[in-house]
Amino acid sequence: QRFGLDEVGYGISQLIPLIIRKNYLSMLYKNGSTTIIREPEANIHPSLQAKLASNIIATIMNENYTSNVIVETHSEHFIRGVQIAVAKGDIKSSDVNILYVNQSRNGNSTVKKLELEEKGKFKSDYPKGFFETGFKEVVELNKLQ
Repeated sequence: QRFGLDEVGYGISQLIPLIIRKNYLSMLYKNGSTTIIREPEANIHPSLQAKLASNIIATIMNENYTSNVIVETHSEHFIRGVQIAVAKGDIKSSDVNILYVNQSRNGNSTVKKLELEEKGKFKSDYPKGFFETGFKEVVELNKLQ
């Protein structure tokens, strides 16, 4: 069944140009350039966010692709998708840089590099409040039942 862009959800209508652009850039730029993707998770379902991470990784691991990709994300699901790709061996942990930007007490921004082990786990503790938030909400909800 065919649908026009005006008949699909907003998130899908935003995702289609990203995928087309990403695949076009992978064919066009083979010279070590850098592609920046900002908040690809915007307006799409969490399961699709993780799949998008896998799709981007599949593109950059293509032997013809020599560009760098920077993804700005606030999505736990996207990061987990990257971790799973590392654990599956789709990409080496040494090819992944996760930089966590946070605001310090004096108002300045700080950057913490989060390194992954070969099986996708973080080598050190990740910043508080990012990954455990969803888990804490489920625990609280269960207590209230």
